[in-house]
Formats: sequence, C-alpha cells, structure tokens
Amino acid sequence: MGGHIDRPGTLLARATLFAGLDTATLDAIEAVAQPRYYTAGRIICRQGEPCDSLFILRRGFARSFVAPASGSAATLLARLHPDEVIGEIGLLAAVPRSATVVAGSEVLALEIRADDFARLLATQPRLQETLTHLLAGRLARRNADLHNRGRRHLATIVGGAGR
Repeated sequence: MGGHIDRPGTLLARATLFAGLDTATLDAIEAVAQPRYYTAGRIICRQGEPCDSLFILRRGFARSFVAPASGSAATLLARLHPDEVIGEIGLLAAVPRSATVVAGSEVLALEIRADDFARLLATQPRLQETLTHLLAGRLARRNADLHNRGRRHLATIVGGAGR
C-alpha cells in the first residue's frame, strides 16, 4: 500500500485561517506558499523584526516566546502545532513581529510573503471573511480572559435534604 498523498489545496484546508475555504481559494493560496524547513532549536522568526510573511506549520511543533524590554528572561507564550498560523496579525497591522518563534522539533512550514497575502486578501473575499471571524474570536477570548483575570471566583457546594 502506498502512503497517503494530499491533492493540491488539501495541505492548507486544516489550518484554522483557511478552514472552510473552497478548493479554488485553497489552490490559489497554496500556489504562493513556499515550503521552509527548520531543525530543532532554529529560529523561525524573531521578535522586533519586520513582519514580511506568515507561516503555516505543517509538521513538527514550535514555541513562541516574548522577551520583555527589561532584559529579563523570555516568557513562553505558546506551543504551536501543525496547522497553526504565525504572523498574520503583524502582516495585517504592518507592525514588527511580537514574538520569537523557535522550532521545537524538525519543522516544515509554508511561508506566504506579505505581498502575496495582500493579493490573496484583495481577490479572495472568503479569505477576508474567515480572517475577520478568526481575529474577532481571538479578541473576544482575550477580552474575556482579561476581564476574568481580575476577579476571584468562589465555588460553593450546597448540601442537605432535597439538594
């Protein structure tokens, strides 16, 4: 038996940013995505550098760190898994990279350059819609986290007859 071979467009279909897009849109995105390979410990992108592309993790895992301006130790933000996207906020906001991402294992990532991503957004309305929903969901979760972080939660167990 031969191994499973993905047909064009299916490589990106599992990535959150591209979920639900039609085959033609996925094929257009895949056409501009360039494979990039990283060994464990290699930096994929560095905090503070210009955000000139985004990456979609395909294989392996990576860790995202942020170094505070005070020079103290870097803080682990997230462990990134296949199909997660790195750098889409920086591209949209035209701001430097907000974190350093390091390969935690051998990594295969697909890189999409900023100009190609801008062209895709301009010509693929469904991608714009998906991106808007993804970012709005993240913002809502962050706001809820910030709101709940300042509150102490009290759990009560009520016992007795009829309870």
